[in-house]
Amino acid sequence: MFSIVRFAFIIGVMLFTASYAASSKGLDTSWDMRYIDLSKAHREGRYDEAIQIADELIAVLKANSLLSSERMSSVMTKLGRIKSDQALYAEAHPHFIQALELSEKIFGVNSRDYEYSLMDVAGNHADQRQFEKAEEIYLQLLTLKEAKKDKQLSDIQVPLQALAHIYYEQGRLDDAERHILRALESSKADVMGVKFDGSAHAWQSLGAIDAARGKNKDAIAWHEKALKVLDKEFADSKKKWETAGNANYARLIACHERLAKLHGAIHNTKEAKKHEKRANQLKAEQPGEPMQLPEPWRQGVLPLR
Repeated sequence: MFSIVRFAFIIGVMLFTASYAASSKGLDTSWDMRYIDLSKAHREGRYDEAIQIADELIAVLKANSLLSSERMSSVMTKLGRIKSDQALYAEAHPHFIQALELSEKIFGVNSRDYEYSLMDVAGNHADQRQFEKAEEIYLQLLTLKEAKKDKQLSDIQVPLQALAHIYYEQGRLDDAERHILRALESSKADVMGVKFDGSAHAWQSLGAIDAARGKNKDAIAWHEKALKVLDKEFADSKKKWETAGNANYARLIACHERLAKLHGAIHNTKEAKKHEKRANQLKAEQPGEPMQLPEPWRQGVLPLR
């Protein structure tokens, strides 16, 4: 099943590989290892330490005349995300802008690296509720993706879903619905040889729109439809790998929690408790650290209001 969470992971791997396959002129592997330390500190929420490591890495790049390199772009992106995770969106903005400028200079505007940086800038505007600026960039991104001869269906899903979020946040429900329906058309996708079905994301988003319109029963129907897909994906994952991945758990838990909220809104206590119980069961059996779904414009599902 296509998921922005899983797709974002693939993107992250691609970016990491692209950055460090670049020339290592003036650097040894200690820089790469220190970058891994930066990523770990960020992932574990040790933000002050992560920023200190980033400053060290930048100093090394400066000493080696590599401030215009792919590595610098990677560090700027990381700093932007560290600030964003702390809701310091205004402080994150210049880091994302610098990463975007470097991506354009190094890879060009038709590269995926540039598109990923563009998404970061647009998401930053959305985080600051600067919706007009975010919309302009996402429309630019959609145009770039649609113009590609070798585009995949999954390519246009990200800007379509992001635009839907922006319209939804502004109460423009018809516009949000139109973009979700278009994303649904391209929900079955092949990303780097892996087949995904993003229907469950789109159906839950349509449910959120109906809930915002006061149509809670219709919203529940959309979510029940999505739950069948998520349950199947979860079972298939367990059958193949003996355990479901954290992304499978996170999506399934979120759907049950949404259904509990929707049933609670129409005072269907029995169903609400059933879904709460199932969500708690999944949380208890989930292996490892729970996966935190990213901010709305990157996870592919409109939030319930």
